[in-house]
Amino acid sequence: VFKARQRSLAREIAIKLIRPDQATPASRSQFVAEALVNGLLDHPNIVPVHELGTGEHGEAFLAMKLVGGTSWKDL
Repeated sequence: VFKARQRSLAREIAIKLIRPDQATPASRSQFVAEALVNGLLDHPNIVPVHELGTGEHGEAFLAMKLVGGTSWKDL
């Protein structure tokens, strides 16, 4: 997950990608399926999805609301 800036709406967002060393057709299919389900959900404890797309090299990405707080890495 990377922090990014959505220029069109002038806001910071989170971009989620599949790690290149784990990118397989199966992992991409699972990533897209999870994104589609997540995009249908509306709950205060679920991070909203802004966009599901494909990058210039064919990699799937998910743009989501950027949530602050302590990272899992720091825990």
